[in-house]
Amino acid sequence: MDRVLLRTTLGVSCLFGLALTDRVACGEEPVVATSPAAPVEFSWASLAREIALHVIPENYRDDRHWDKTEKVASGVKVKTKGGQVRFEQREKKVNHGFWRRFSMSLINPDKTLELDIRNIRKTPDGATRFDLFVAVRARCETQFALWTWGVKGINGTVESDVTVQALLDCSFRVDSEFMPDSLLPVFVVQPHFHDLDLKLTDVDTRKIGLLGGWVAEELGNGTRKAFEDLLQSQERPLLERIRKTVAKKQDRLRLNPADAARLFAR
Repeated sequence: MDRVLLRTTLGVSCLFGLALTDRVACGEEPVVATSPAAPVEFSWASLAREIALHVIPENYRDDRHWDKTEKVASGVKVKTKGGQVRFEQREKKVNHGFWRRFSMSLINPDKTLELDIRNIRKTPDGATRFDLFVAVRARCETQFALWTWGVKGINGTVESDVTVQALLDCSFRVDSEFMPDSLLPVFVVQPHFHDLDLKLTDVDTRKIGLLGGWVAEELGNGTRKAFEDLLQSQERPLLERIRKTVAKKQDRLRLNPADAARLFAR
């Protein structure tokens, strides 16, 4: 087998549990390792799902444009100072402006989650680099209300079902370790996560609440940009979470050929 292909197969299997057999893809009970070089218990498919769900968290929320207010005159306050009468305007805050609030939640991530490994290539420094593609269905909800100096006007809710896609730029090296009383090495993956891109596709706008027809459709299309901005604002924090999560699971990024042979023999 080509050396690059071998390293890629080992690394991807450790990181993202490629479904090479239906048994692994269906999430059977994890293999119990008997070798001292391997973790006590591990499941590559489970590790893949954990990483993917960190790429796309289950809930987003943006309340930045909710609860807008303006000051209005509410009367006159009379003050006296040094024998002089002064009139000061009283003010109070009232709801005003176009309020909007966005939220997003995943739809059955256990069923709609898709994983794919793309663009595998060798880098000049000897590492293997690839893109992890993740997609899942999500529901975007837009709540809105138009206030005019304390008087509530048109308001309602628009929901859209969308596909959230994430492209995670990854690379890794595969090192080998020989353990006592073993003829085969244990392969250890050293991963790095370089960049993350989130976007929305397949937007299906629905009408709810007080609005319908083209109004709901226009609002749904108009808020797509807001949801995309919300996702983009999360790219850097999510990338850091992925790095920290995988760093805590380094002991699971090990592939013992003996355990792998038992897995595929089942």
